[in-house]
Amino acid sequence: SAGLVETITVKGDSLEVKVTFPADYGNVDLAGKEALFQCTIHEVRQRILPELDDALAKLAGINEGGVEGLRTMVRSRLEKDVAIKTEKRVEKSVYDALLQANPFEIPSRLEQHQRQIMLAQMKRDYQARGVDVAKMGIDDNQWLKLFGESAGEQVRIDLLLASIADKENIQVDDGRID
Repeated sequence: SAGLVETITVKGDSLEVKVTFPADYGNVDLAGKEALFQCTIHEVRQRILPELDDALAKLAGINEGGVEGLRTMVRSRLEKDVAIKTEKRVEKSVYDALLQANPFEIPSRLEQHQRQIMLAQMKRDYQARGVDVAKMGIDDNQWLKLFGESAGEQVRIDLLLASIADKENIQVDDGRID
């Protein structure tokens, strides 16, 4: 909050921060409870934006075109990001429509397997970012419960897409698989 930012001004300052964990917090021992954190400021930084000039463009890897080249690169990346987000939104809409039009039960072992896959992927993602999942206070069983609905949906989508591919005789060329 703004008050907290105004309070933190000097290295070595100490403060207490009172937090209420949400009722649906992943760690059931903390869910809905208040906690008081004792904090000590170890470092205070201020973000200073660099000048928009050819030197900045070179730092960004633009060797030709200077500031205009940097703008072109940034614009291109933003356009790609928008295209990816739009594609994902359309994909989700198609998947949601498929699931709604084709309700069916799946074996629980398929859902459990998908949960395990999702847990392993999440751990790899956090590890790649330097986060130790074990220190988050949530055990594997709690994580697996959180993946329940989305794991079931993913299995249903995979089965529906496989069925469509089979009926339409769609095959993936091995040369196109990364």
